[in-house]
Amino acid sequence: MRSWPFTCMADTLSILSKIAYFRLKVGTSLRKSVRIVIDERFGTHEEVLVLVRGSWLRWLFFILGPMPQAIRLASFRGTFCTQFFGFSYLLSWLLIEILGLISARTVIQNAATTTHISFKFLDRLYETLAVICYFYIYSYSALRFRYFISPRWGESQKWDSLDWLLFVLMVTFAIPSSFIRDGLIVRALSMFCRKHVVMGQNLLVAFPEGEPETLKVDDDAVSWLVCSVANLLLCLAGYRFLYDSSGTVNPGWTAVFG
Repeated sequence: MRSWPFTCMADTLSILSKIAYFRLKVGTSLRKSVRIVIDERFGTHEEVLVLVRGSWLRWLFFILGPMPQAIRLASFRGTFCTQFFGFSYLLSWLLIEILGLISARTVIQNAATTTHISFKFLDRLYETLAVICYFYIYSYSALRFRYFISPRWGESQKWDSLDWLLFVLMVTFAIPSSFIRDGLIVRALSMFCRKHVVMGQNLLVAFPEGEPETLKVDDDAVSWLVCSVANLLLCLAGYRFLYDSSGTVNPGWTAVFG
């Protein structure tokens, strides 16, 4: 799931919405609101403390690796979509790291009695909107692919009834009930991996359980596999049929970052 930039953005909005709810609706302080939301995300406050203890190493790797590339990406001109996707990952990571540090340093009296509110509907809403955005891009990529095959066939470069039908079918088959884990694609792949367990093991979705020779297919792993493959295909299709390099500028000083 984290390989989808729209999902990272939806996760960021979900976290901020929850904090705003506790701060404005419940009336808790900002620091306590952060701790409630982050503790709920990781299960227990002890898990948050474990996360924070290793934060220095993650920040070191971030400074040595992604940070120079993030600076370079921010300096580009004419690459709005690429910058949006790239910084959706960065913003999500920074938010979790910073809020984790705040949560670890916030003390709540009688934390065990803190009111826990279910935000399941809100999470599903953001997740569904993210998936719909992805399928919109996929459908638009299909339109550009049609133009690539035959300019006359796709010369209008506008959505017609066929394009909207494709978009509706993709959304219907992917989200029949509750987000992508119940999607027909995930279900079909799970059934295939259960029937061919060795193939499931090679796809890293089947793991030993009980006896060493017994393998069980993990449905969550199957959904994550589908998400990762879909993201890869979206990147390939986007750069082939949607990306336009005209008007883009890469400042010369960014060469210091490699």
